[in-house]
Amino acid sequence: MIFKSRNLFHKINKIAYYYHRGELVGRVLMHIDLLMASLKRAPDVALIADWAGMGDTLMFGTIAHEMKMKSSLVIEVNSSYPELFNGNPDIDIVSSSARRRAFLLKRLPKNKVISPKYWLGEGHQPGNHILKILCEKAGVPGVIDCRTYIHLTNSELEKVPHSMRGGIVFQSQGKLDWGINKNWYPDRFQEIVNYFKDILPVIQVGSGNDALLSGCIDMRDKTSLRSAAAILYWSRCFVGQVGGLMHLARAVDIRSVIIYGGFEAPWQSGYDVNCNIYSKIACSPCWKMKECLPRKCMDNISSSEVIEAVEKILAR
Repeated sequence: MIFKSRNLFHKINKIAYYYHRGELVGRVLMHIDLLMASLKRAPDVALIADWAGMGDTLMFGTIAHEMKMKSSLVIEVNSSYPELFNGNPDIDIVSSSARRRAFLLKRLPKNKVISPKYWLGEGHQPGNHILKILCEKAGVPGVIDCRTYIHLTNSELEKVPHSMRGGIVFQSQGKLDWGINKNWYPDRFQEIVNYFKDILPVIQVGSGNDALLSGCIDMRDKTSLRSAAAILYWSRCFVGQVGGLMHLARAVDIRSVIIYGGFEAPWQSGYDVNCNIYSKIACSPCWKMKECLPRKCMDNISSSEVIEAVEKILAR
């Protein structure tokens, strides 16, 4: 009885301590979160995408798809972009919190918590298509379908206005703080927009920091990932660079013209259904993070070459 009283007194003191520090609500929420995590069923396999950007996260959906094709495992994906997996029949549990991730690491055997990577940093580059590397590291060897997946609802698709259907979707630049050498030139993108804007609807998606392309329906920073996917779904072509939107376009089965330059090669990350414009020069693919100037691999790609590639896709 004395022990129980002391234990209760200790708990009251802890509550008072966190109250005075202004941390009581946070502590309560943390314990609720931990309780909810423990009540969820434990999967057979957990794919942890904590390192991955949006495009790489979509590839974890590919891993799950290939696993489901070959087994009946219960699969969980823990990611910062859980919305990408809404309605995905290949994924049984979708989570996003660090606490759930910690729970999975503690609950499952080490070989069942998988976080494969395809790049080890400056000076390294993938020796195969990155989707094949990720699947092999996740324990799914052999032939795979190199594509990504997203499952949109009819409601999401119908929200796209008719004025933004049947056209070309553009992204003028990628992230400047990661892979700056992937970036082509906004003025050359503008030349492509100028060529098509009186023929088809042209829509720009991406970050609000991306260079604005005149004549486009400006949807920069105005979409969620899923609504951007819906806009891509209704388009006839996507024009951009290697990055998340390239993988999102493939997820909705839309062909793209991708300006590769020389940072990486299409055989490392591209899709066969796309027109991938690559500069094969002495230093490519380089996978160098430090800005390269002059960027000969990008200089070699003209707007007329990209326009010709877009026209080929439209002709299909």
